[in-house]
Amino acid sequence: MDSILNSADSLSILDLIDSVLLATEPLGSQLAVRVGYNNNIVGNGSSSVRQFGLNAGASYYHKTGAYLDVSGYYTNQYEPAYYLTIGAIGYLTSIKKYWSLLVEYDHYFYTPVKGDEDVYTPYTNNIYLSNYFKVKKFVFRFDYNFYFGELLSHRLAPSVGLNLTKKKWLGVDRISFLPTVGLWYGSETIQEYVPNYTTRLQRAMLLAQRKPLFSLKDRTVWGIMNYVVSIPVSVMYKDWSLMASYNLNFQKGLPGEGVETYRTGYAGLSITRYFDL
Repeated sequence: MDSILNSADSLSILDLIDSVLLATEPLGSQLAVRVGYNNNIVGNGSSSVRQFGLNAGASYYHKTGAYLDVSGYYTNQYEPAYYLTIGAIGYLTSIKKYWSLLVEYDHYFYTPVKGDEDVYTPYTNNIYLSNYFKVKKFVFRFDYNFYFGELLSHRLAPSVGLNLTKKKWLGVDRISFLPTVGLWYGSETIQEYVPNYTTRLQRAMLLAQRKPLFSLKDRTVWGIMNYVVSIPVSVMYKDWSLMASYNLNFQKGLPGEGVETYRTGYAGLSITRYFDL
C-alpha cells in the first residue's frame, strides 16, 4: 500500500501544488483526467521481480481549493488484477507564496477476492496532510498519513528536494526537474507470542491443566520504514501534463516484523489532461 499511496499519487499532488504556486493569477475550477504506468519493480540481487501496474483517475478541482478524486489500480501480479479503487476529498490552499497546505480524506475500496475469505485489509481509510514549502529552488515537504480501519497506523514523511523549472523552452510551456530524497517514519501493528506465566509454578500448572503456555497479542512498533529517492521530470504543454519518474526505495522492517532491509526501484509515467470549467 505504501508504494501505491506515496509514489504516483504523491507526484501528482506535487505537480498540482507546484501549479498553484507558479500561477500568476488564481486558478479556476478544473477537471483533470490521468492515466499512469509503472514497470520494472526490482528487488535485491536474484530476488528481482518484474511487474507492471496501471492506474487511472479523475479529479475535480474547485477554484476555492476543494477537490474530489477517484483512482483505480491494476497490476499483473495480483488476483484480481484490478484490486483497488480510492475515493478522496480534500482541500488545497496557499497560505503564503512559499507555503501550500493540503488536507485529504481517502477511502479504499478493495476488489473482493472470490473464494478466499482470508484476505486481510486492515486499513480502509486514510487522513492525509501535506505541507509544501518552496524557498527559491529548494522544496521542503512534511507529509503525515493516519491509516485506520481494523488497525491504526501512522506515517511521517519529511523530504527535501530541488525544483528546477524552465518556462517556454523547446516548444513547451514549462519543464520541471524535481529530484527529492526523504524517509518514512511510522508505526505498525505486529503480532507476537507472549507467555501466559511469570513463574515456574504457573508454567507447571498450565502444563498440568493442558492450557496454552503462550498467547498471540498485538503490539505497536515505531521506526524508520523506508528511505526514498525520487527523480521526476514534469512537462506542461497547454492543457497537458507529462510526468516521468524513477523511484528508489530502501525499505526496512520494523522491530519484531522479521523483514529484512531490501531495495526496490521502478520507473513510472503519467499523462494528465486538464479541462477548464
